[in-house]
Amino acid sequence: MKKKMLAILLTAVTALSMLSGCGEKETGESGSLAAAGTERGAGGNGAADAGSGAGESGAVNPDAVITVATTGGWDSLNPLASTTQSADFVVNTIFENLVAMDENGELIPRLAQSWEVSEDHTSATFHLAENAMWTDGEPVTADDVVFTAMLLAKPELTTSRRLLMQQVAGTDSTGVELSAGSAEVTKVDDHTVTVQFKVPMTIETFFSEYSSFFVLPEHLLKDVSVSSIMEDDFWVNPVGCGPFIFDSQTPGETLTLRANPDYYLGEIQFGTLVIRKVAADGLLAAVMSGEVDLLPAGIASLPNADYDACSALENVTTLSIPACSFDYLAVNNKQLSDPRVRRGLAMLIDKESLIQAVYGGRANRMDVNYGMENKWYNADIVEEYGVKYDPEGGKALLEEAGFDFTQTLKIVVTSGSSNRRQEAVLIQQAFAQAGVNLEIQEADMATEMQMMRDGEATFSTMGGGGMPPSKTDDHVNFYVTEGAFNLSGLTDTTYEELYNKIGAALTEEEIRQYADELQQRECEEIPYLYLMSPNATVVY
Repeated sequence: MKKKMLAILLTAVTALSMLSGCGEKETGESGSLAAAGTERGAGGNGAADAGSGAGESGAVNPDAVITVATTGGWDSLNPLASTTQSADFVVNTIFENLVAMDENGELIPRLAQSWEVSEDHTSATFHLAENAMWTDGEPVTADDVVFTAMLLAKPELTTSRRLLMQQVAGTDSTGVELSAGSAEVTKVDDHTVTVQFKVPMTIETFFSEYSSFFVLPEHLLKDVSVSSIMEDDFWVNPVGCGPFIFDSQTPGETLTLRANPDYYLGEIQFGTLVIRKVAADGLLAAVMSGEVDLLPAGIASLPNADYDACSALENVTTLSIPACSFDYLAVNNKQLSDPRVRRGLAMLIDKESLIQAVYGGRANRMDVNYGMENKWYNADIVEEYGVKYDPEGGKALLEEAGFDFTQTLKIVVTSGSSNRRQEAVLIQQAFAQAGVNLEIQEADMATEMQMMRDGEATFSTMGGGGMPPSKTDDHVNFYVTEGAFNLSGLTDTTYEELYNKIGAALTEEEIRQYADELQQRECEEIPYLYLMSPNATVVY
């Protein structure tokens, strides 16, 4: 029975971990931990087929406990404060999205059971599930969706989720309302909401951001001031409408959730979900001892050194699945303001050696914002304009640019991540061979991101969940100059403008034109240094 339930959970959790974002997101683009055994699908018009699914997959066992590991941890149960892939994973268990994406990158219904776009591509109308309930018994309605959208657009609110509003009419380029209540998200009836776009766009472009729109309960938060909502006691024991209900937690260590008996997409087939933070170097031992049942891809990254040992364990399945995740370096573009310096340093890094050393070859190199598996990746542009491994040429380019070899650059690494640490050490060694000094500093994710925002480090080793292979705006939040994820300190708005053109394009020819221009510019200027796209490792 437990093996069957793990297999059911695996399907849902793999979809989330392979498609979520942030890093964490980047945050922001993520699926959702689905009700185990629930079947959902979208037809041509986005209509849902959401049955209970309980009978086909096996009987419900309310006494069963499944423990999932995460290496990243979570700072809050507040989706407005979520900035990492692990935190998104956690809030996805409690709160619901309008739509989600499956493991193939296809849109699937969540609270929005169906949707349609106007003929002129300037608005989308969502039809909400009529049986969705908040866990305090109140119904989920269009008022909750409108409330959440209006909250995100408030200038007093500091949240990375505001990026979700930048496509909505009545907001500025960062998603802030132009005047009080100006964001054009309107209630049609109790279970229907219409969103007006700034410019015509495809439904895929719009959903690429709205797929991580976490709906919040208006009836419990409407009287909380915007300036204090992030610290409100509501987040200590939050009320959601997702598949699980908060039970208890030891902050930063374990989170215990109970299956939601009234989940609108069907009955959960086990009683308790435990999310446990485990250091990367302790994951193998946790699996061997039975402390954890599942290591989701991207959420609990098994160190490459432990892969073979884990694969050899009896009653344990270890899978390496090609995915759209990515490892990259945020680059301080203010400190390294000369593109020749950024290119020269990039030429010192042997990505193929990194892939072998860090992932045992289970990864593809990555050179631009689009990975090799993305529909919009242009291999010809990368071949012509991309950085080639050439340590002698890289050092010569640094000398030509007047690089100061007496200075010490700093790379900050996410604490507890053995893969990121190994990447940093190998890059440090490669730089040293060219006479470039690189100091390594470890920090938690929030501190690491803030150090880059404040210009206190030259590089940071980062990673994120992948995007669907057809996604046109991969990593757009990296390039929004006023955005929370502009960790390279970009002030040039050209990238943001190109992404806006891609988002507004209604034909593949237009998208290709701007995507090619974007990739060429990235190859020439190295605003971020993309390293590789690792396979997803799932252990259960």
